[in-house]
Amino acid sequence: MSKAKAVSTSRGYCVVPLEEVSSDWKKVVLANRLMRLGWDVFRNTASVNHYPAGSFFVPLGGLPVSESKARTYLERLAKGLGISPVFEAGTLPPGLIKLTRPRIAVLYATGEKWALMTMNVLETMEFDVNALSAEDIRAGALDYANMLFIPGGAASDKKTDVGPEGEAKVEEFLNQGGGLLGFCGGAALTSKVKDGWGLLDVERNPGKVPKAMHGPILIKPEKSDHPLWWGYPSEGYPLAPWYGKALSPRSNAVRVLGRYDKPTDDFYVDHELTGCFFGEFLPEEMGTLDKIFDGYANPANLKGMVAIAEGEYGKGRIIVGYPHPETPGLEGGFLLLANAIYHVTQNQSLSDKPWLPPDGKKSYHEVEFRALADGLRGRHAGQVLPVSKDLVKFGTCNLYWVPRPHIAWSYVGMGGFYLCERLESYTDEILRQLGDLPRLLDGINAKRKRLAASQKPVVKDGLTTVEQRLDDVYRVGGQALDEALKAYRTDMKDCLDEWVLNFKKILLYQHLLQIMKEKGSDPALIEETTRKHKKLNEEYVGSWRWEASSPKYRAIFAVLDNAAYYLANLKFELVDISLELDRLGLLAG
Repeated sequence: MSKAKAVSTSRGYCVVPLEEVSSDWKKVVLANRLMRLGWDVFRNTASVNHYPAGSFFVPLGGLPVSESKARTYLERLAKGLGISPVFEAGTLPPGLIKLTRPRIAVLYATGEKWALMTMNVLETMEFDVNALSAEDIRAGALDYANMLFIPGGAASDKKTDVGPEGEAKVEEFLNQGGGLLGFCGGAALTSKVKDGWGLLDVERNPGKVPKAMHGPILIKPEKSDHPLWWGYPSEGYPLAPWYGKALSPRSNAVRVLGRYDKPTDDFYVDHELTGCFFGEFLPEEMGTLDKIFDGYANPANLKGMVAIAEGEYGKGRIIVGYPHPETPGLEGGFLLLANAIYHVTQNQSLSDKPWLPPDGKKSYHEVEFRALADGLRGRHAGQVLPVSKDLVKFGTCNLYWVPRPHIAWSYVGMGGFYLCERLESYTDEILRQLGDLPRLLDGINAKRKRLAASQKPVVKDGLTTVEQRLDDVYRVGGQALDEALKAYRTDMKDCLDEWVLNFKKILLYQHLLQIMKEKGSDPALIEETTRKHKKLNEEYVGSWRWEASSPKYRAIFAVLDNAAYYLANLKFELVDISLELDRLGLLAG
């Protein structure tokens, strides 16, 4: 990692040291908020004055406000996050690197549950984020970002959706120095696999990787002083792959960052087996279990396999891996995710232009925008939320799946739970975003009112720009909300009710067939029941992949998918406008 010379005319600076992995992500929030306000933030690459590597350093001089005012503002932000900053006299110590403010584009193309997970965690840490569809990427929207995040989900589906033109845009982005993170399906898409882009000289490990493994497993650093591992113990930290694999670098151009080690108690194989317990309590039977699963049951096979790696494409830096540090509820991985983001965006350029999906054709005002958002929230809460909760309850009551503690939208059990997870993730995130929009607008209006009396030209010009950006939000968002509301009003509820009813029947048939085979039922009866199950499955599910392929399923989720995409981008833009008003407030005095 190259170092930017830490030059400051400040007579003092603030240090936010890394101390505890499970809560250090809150310090990332502070750093991101300050960078989005235009402040410089640095990190140390090695221990400096007893501050561990990766701590955050913020000079208090060279800002458009006085040092005392900067300190007061920083103290207030830190207190709100439960952080205790340390204030030091003098200039910044040597050997620091200056962070580049990340502007992250999350690929929103198939596997949207994983995209929603990613955006949820990035939003929690207050990164500057946008959701980009495959169409957005083909249209050149990566010009607004300095990092592309490719979430999980089938690599083959993503490759098809993005297409050759979009792939060329990604290659151009990397050649110009953009960074890339890819986890799970995103790692596969980046790699040299059958359905990948081949950006990194790495393949899937052909060894006996446990089948459909998921849950936290210890990831051991290859080099504990690498920036990815700043703030973490040298022995590693548990991260969760979700149905992941392992990597196999093909050349020295790809560097190993972390390897699989020992699984935790919450690590599963094939949805149902806690293989680590067999190894601990019945080691003599581990061979029997492994034989049943054709050698793909023993977590011990994973030890030493590559979990995370990095390399370059053109001027761009890439990190890929199969564990998911962006898992909501597993906050211990958040700092590692932030470390990866800062690492791949180091010294990259940043566009100052805000981004929203393509313009709407009709003008909307704030009152209309609020009314549409409120109407959609009512429809969603009345039509989708009860059905989603009912499906979760149905599966848990029948022991088809069991929710994981502390992890959102995650279950263990028989096949089909991932379709439940997908519906639940859409339901929760759409409702959350719709609830946040009026709160953000209220805060923005209060800040605009306080700043309206300022006579400073920089503040007045800034308010004019804010007005223009809000007009864009109302125009684009108003049209998107209007279209979503119409889709909900037509036959969304009836379609969703019909699909969930028949999905329950499919699960019951699946259970019934399992019982019939175990009890040795009449083969003719099993064949007839199988035919009924297959017919329902083809009509309402289709292929049993990460998402169903039947037209009835896709018609429902297309509505939810479109709503989630627009709401996320509208929310991100309003957050950025609110932070811009905070910056103007500091300038106003």
